[in-house]
Amino acid sequence: MTHAAELVAKLKGWCRGEGLSEAHTLMVIIPDDADISEIEDTLQTVKCLGRVRVRGRTFDVKHSQLMALCECKENLKEANVPKEVLPIGGGEPWPIVVVGETLPDDTDDFGHKLIGFLQKEGKTLEELGTLFSAPDHSTDPTEAILRAVSDLLEKARPSVESRAVSDETGNGKINSERWFIIPFEQAIVG
Repeated sequence: MTHAAELVAKLKGWCRGEGLSEAHTLMVIIPDDADISEIEDTLQTVKCLGRVRVRGRTFDVKHSQLMALCECKENLKEANVPKEVLPIGGGEPWPIVVVGETLPDDTDDFGHKLIGFLQKEGKTLEELGTLFSAPDHSTDPTEAILRAVSDLLEKARPSVESRAVSDETGNGKINSERWFIIPFEQAIVG
């Protein structure tokens, strides 16, 4: 298990133990001398978190780091939360750990593996999407056909109206009550 995956697992367990929602909590790795007010003030500079309260601190012996469990007012989306934050008092950036979005139960095994891989690499699905450009719809055959038919209809409309047939009374006037439009197929052929 990678270090990032271990931190997410630790955060999940900590949330469960404290009875906090994973969607509203994060864990930040802090220096030994950081006090609660500095942690809260620093994290509140990240607007997507909303109001932040420290709910606990612990020391991870395995990695020799101090961590703080924080509860946020806002619902956290992994894509919106920065990977680290600069403390307001200066110094090295503090890494932020959040639980990724949970997948629906009907997601296939490949989807789980892909999300797990992206989380381990510190990436999101949105970042993956930027690697692939959207297809050029201007060369889409269906769209090209629809555009051609639309252009044809625009060109045919004036000619269809000009080919309206009527009874002439002989005096050069048109009897407007007897007009009819030639069907589209005849207008194109004729």
